Amino acid sequence: MSCALCGKRVTSFGQLRLHGQARSASLVTTDRWQPKPIAPPEPSASPRPGWQAVERWKGRSGDFPEVAGCSALVRTLRRGLQPGRQVPSAFWRKAVHRGGKLAPFFSPEETCQVLTTLADARLQWRGDPNSTRGLQRFAEHASEEMGSFTPDQMADFANALAKLGYLHQDLMQALSRTVEHTVDAERGRLSNDTACSLLSAFHQLSLLDEPVMRALSRFFCRRIIREPPTPQQTARIAVAFSDLRARDLRLFNAATLALCRPGSIEELTWMELADVAVSYASLRLHSESLFARIRARLCSSAGMYNENFHRNSDHSDATDYGKAYLGKAPALANRCHHVLESLESHEPPPPPLQLPSLVVAKFLEAQLHLEHLTLQDLMPLLPHLAHCGGGVAGRLNIELASLTLVFLGRGGHVHPWLWRRGIAGLLLEPDAPDDNSQMSRPVRLPGLTLLPLLEAFTRQLQLLKQLRGSPRETR
Repeated sequence: MSCALCGKRVTSFGQLRLHGQARSASLVTTDRWQPKPIAPPEPSASPRPGWQAVERWKGRSGDFPEVAGCSALVRTLRRGLQPGRQVPSAFWRKAVHRGGKLAPFFSPEETCQVLTTLADARLQWRGDPNSTRGLQRFAEHASEEMGSFTPDQMADFANALAKLGYLHQDLMQALSRTVEHTVDAERGRLSNDTACSLLSAFHQLSLLDEPVMRALSRFFCRRIIREPPTPQQTARIAVAFSDLRARDLRLFNAATLALCRPGSIEELTWMELADVAVSYASLRLHSESLFARIRARLCSSAGMYNENFHRNSDHSDATDYGKAYLGKAPALANRCHHVLESLESHEPPPPPLQLPSLVVAKFLEAQLHLEHLTLQDLMPLLPHLAHCGGGVAGRLNIELASLTLVFLGRGGHVHPWLWRRGIAGLLLEPDAPDDNSQMSRPVRLPGLTLLPLLEAFTRQLQLLKQLRGSPRETR
């Protein structure tokens, strides 16, 4: 027999089997069946598609300061605030909706950056369920992780929520307890600026938490003595406690000492100074030294000499109004003489520094709260009332006109020119044309101002009766 492949003759089946094995060994080589090595895949930054485009954006983000650990979402949102970009409001609503789903994966720094950016963009979340749900997810995550926030991050987060106007019950409770613990046990980590930012956030949210306010009061009292804040920060502290109706005498005494330091009142702007005056007066608190300095600055703006500044500068405590009342009503014997002098008075000349109408209104409001209604209290404001206004032909606005008439009526002042200005600003529309051929249209007054105005007019009519004879002749 022979082999079918090569034709070699063999004599038995055993030789044929051995011949087949030898031929197979000669045909099969190790090189043919050795596996070829495959190159490993290149490592990718992320398995998600499009990550390379995100990496390319990093080179174009030099317009903003780098933030450690900032995600691509935060950088994208911050790029939307670049000047000159017209970003639609739907983009911010979609961003907060998508960001809320990723809130559990954000660090405290990234959470603060996202909410601060949305607050700066003035996110319109009301009426949109997706945006509201996104903010709710941020709030729920932050309420669970509030202990890992630093004081600066808590201040930024709270101010962002205040700008957005978003309140969450669990988050406010967690924030209040964390701030209370930080102020009591870790006050060394708090700077004056951070503490003022936290207080400002509670002020904007109108959130009055008594334990937190007590803790902040103790903190500011210590800092005012040991590490005094700036006059601007002291003014913000007093205004926030006043608006939250937290009447703390110890805090206001410390704030009075800080504001009475040399040069502190002069560093404040007129609006800050008026806010300080209203904050003390609305709580029925009075300090002779502080209000004497405020009056001295008012007199300098009106071009007047203040003769009572040095006499009243020895008392610096903020006490109750009933214990330190400076304004006295004129005696009945001298009232007629005072009325006759007021009838003959004329408009004063323009002041060296004209104050805005809102500032003048705040100073008038403070004097009404403290019942400082004498002519001596009114004199520094007369030049400003004669030459300030917000409408056509220099008329007073409704708020300032109402305060002026109430002040004149309660104080018993008869200044014909000032009554004319007040009535014109109160009863005539501010934007109506001042033309003899066309009468100005009347305006509707708020209900809260009607009773004080009627009382002022009644007192004024009763005062004018003294210029005539008997009541029968007056009728």
